[in-house]
Amino acid sequence: MMPIIVEDSVEHKTPNGLKVQRLEDLGEIELILLSGEEDPNYADWKEMIETRHYLHSSKLFGQQIKYLVKSLRYGWIGALAFASAAWRLQLRDERIGWDDERRQK
Repeated sequence: MMPIIVEDSVEHKTPNGLKVQRLEDLGEIELILLSGEEDPNYADWKEMIETRHYLHSSKLFGQQIKYLVKSLRYGWIGALAFASAAWRLQLRDERIGWDDERRQK
């Protein structure tokens, strides 16, 4: 698997407005899998997508997997969603080393 490179000199803002220059500044990071619209964190995911995503829409089609990204130091710092069309992408799968067997796990 190839590493994803983030330049140290780039400054980013977290969704709550805090400036972060290095990944280490975030502290420990946790991915929270949402169980659906009834999940207690769903409103946070929806609000983050609708206010931060360039389309300002949380509407997805087909089967979906949704995550919130939490920094133990700063709280929610991101929201992710994958719809069924994104479950099999050749270039991504090759980059991360996925094949049909690994995808099933």
